[in-house]
Amino acid sequence: VHPDRALRQLLVCELCSTHEIELVPSAASELVSRCRTRRQLEHQVHQLAAAGPHAEAIGFEQVLDTLDATIPCPDVHSIVSAVAGQLKISVGAMRGSSRRRHVVHARGIAMLLIRHSTRLSLQKIGCYFGKRDHSTVLHAIQQAALLIAKEPLLQRQLVDLGFLDVDNPAVDNPLADV
Repeated sequence: VHPDRALRQLLVCELCSTHEIELVPSAASELVSRCRTRRQLEHQVHQLAAAGPHAEAIGFEQVLDTLDATIPCPDVHSIVSAVAGQLKISVGAMRGSSRRRHVVHARGIAMLLIRHSTRLSLQKIGCYFGKRDHSTVLHAIQQAALLIAKEPLLQRQLVDLGFLDVDNPAVDNPLADV
């Protein structure tokens, strides 16, 4: 069982204190979001501390660089494949023009996870899904967040896949990080 977000935040504070380093709030938040286990948190904080003496708080970019070097973000195709497999539809259907409800829901969930897990713009996400407009992607993300918030079984499946935290702000607030 992985620690929840609140516990991971406490762990980061403890680890930073132990290693005598300070993180800016956005850097600490990114660390908590991307590291799921205590071991990952310990490793990342140790890497940051080992980078040298820090007169100032460690910034967001330095944390991103450290995280990207050791915990790669899932790529678009792996996210889409995982969602397609979990919801039992083809990747082709998700990328196609179907307006069937189950396909639209799966596509929106994949878009939300891609937006949350990568640095891709709405426009680039839309291009991957059949040249959809950025506003279409935004609407799909908002609807998917609402759907996930209403359906605990779906939320649990996405947590089990490792793409979602139980306390993920994107689920509570469809506009978070968009």
